[in-house]
Amino acid sequence: MSLKSLVQQLRQRENHSVRSWHLWVSVILALPILIVSLTAVLIAHDKALGLKQIALGDKTEVRAEARPELRQLLVAADGSQWLAAKRGLIVQRGERLHSVAGPTELRALAESGGVLLAGGKYGLYRIDTGAAEPRAERVMKGDIWGISKTAEGWLVTTKTEVYAAGPEGRDFKPSTAHLPLLAAAPATLPEEKMTASKLVMDLHTGQFFFGKDYEWVWIDLIGGAMALLTITGLVMWLRRERQQARLRATLPAAPEAASDPSGEPVRA
Repeated sequence: MSLKSLVQQLRQRENHSVRSWHLWVSVILALPILIVSLTAVLIAHDKALGLKQIALGDKTEVRAEARPELRQLLVAADGSQWLAAKRGLIVQRGERLHSVAGPTELRALAESGGVLLAGGKYGLYRIDTGAAEPRAERVMKGDIWGISKTAEGWLVTTKTEVYAAGPEGRDFKPSTAHLPLLAAAPATLPEEKMTASKLVMDLHTGQFFFGKDYEWVWIDLIGGAMALLTITGLVMWLRRERQQARLRATLPAAPEAASDPSGEPVRA
């Protein structure tokens, strides 16, 4: 065998080995990649789909945490203490603790005249602080970031709007009195500097191309493409395996080499 033939055989074996590794690593990682791509799309539409409001069975998740993730502590006029946490709202009267069903992912608390408002990622809740068993009534949908009490009633802020209501804390509507302030704010605030960290994050999430409101388009495109390529890759691999199995079944069996009484193969 010439040196050239030996080199060609070694290259063929190396290419076959690389293709085999690529094939089997792709097959093994197909399920994780599919899970990541599909869950990325679901995360991008978390609020629209209401995923956090969908309970999966009756079992609750067990968390071994020393303390809850705190957001705000408020002491009401009657002395009761209200603790807003990521996973809910807790009230303490004397030695008794009570969890208020409903509110989660809270950010802001405010209380006046026996009315407590709790705002967070999933809306604004109204609670009667004097009730023996406080219940939360959602009075406004949206992502709430701030609550304040005024002489006329209540003010609630989202990321882009200000809403107002009377002393009862119901029927919140956009505040026309604050429109001039909102219109003048962009020109007054300092410009946001572009940093390397922000650029990387904006490119990763798609905000660089589509903006904050439409970054879900980028996530859907990439997640959908990853899922499609994973599924079609598995389909092509399965088809190839079936074709090779059928081909092997149709090939005649290789004849056994004849041997002499000593067990050595007979060569022509």
